[in-house]
Amino acid sequence: MRANRLIVVLLSICFALEAASPHKGTEILWDKFGVAHVYAKSTTDLFYCYAWAQAHSHGNLLLKLYGESRGRAAEYFGPSGLANDKWVWTNSVPQRSADILAKQTPEFRSYLEAFTKGINDYAAQNPAAAQFSSMPGPRDSWDQPWHHKPASPCPMS
Repeated sequence: MRANRLIVVLLSICFALEAASPHKGTEILWDKFGVAHVYAKSTTDLFYCYAWAQAHSHGNLLLKLYGESRGRAAEYFGPSGLANDKWVWTNSVPQRSADILAKQTPEFRSYLEAFTKGINDYAAQNPAAAQFSSMPGPRDSWDQPWHHKPASPCPMS
C-alpha cells in the first residue's frame, strides 16, 4: 500500500512536466513476449522511451494512477475512488509533490520531464488506444498535461 502511495506521488510530479523528444537513433524494440527493450543515446531519451513503452503497454494503469494522484479518482472512476481522493487531499499530495519537484536537480528534473513527454506523446499519437479512449469523463476536462503536440522519433518498431 505504501509503495502505491509513492507511485501516486511520483506520478503527480511527473504529470506536471514537459520535455524535448528523443534524438534520432533512439528506439524501442519489442520481443515476442511483448517486452519493450529501449535503446537510447542518453538518459533523457531512455526516460522518454521507457514512458512511451509504459503508456503503450500499461496505459490503463497509468491513467488510473494519474486520476488517483490528482485526487480525482472519484470523479473519473466513480465513488470507489473517494477514499483515495480524501487521502490525497488530506495529506497535501499535490503541494508536497510540487515541493519535491522543486528540490530536484536540473539534470534529474529533465529525466522526469522526458518521462512525462513520452506518456503525453503516446497519448497524443494514439488517441484511439483503448486505454486512452475509455477514460471516464470528457477528455477535454482533464488537467494538463495530456494535450501536448505529438513529436516522437522514438517508437521505431
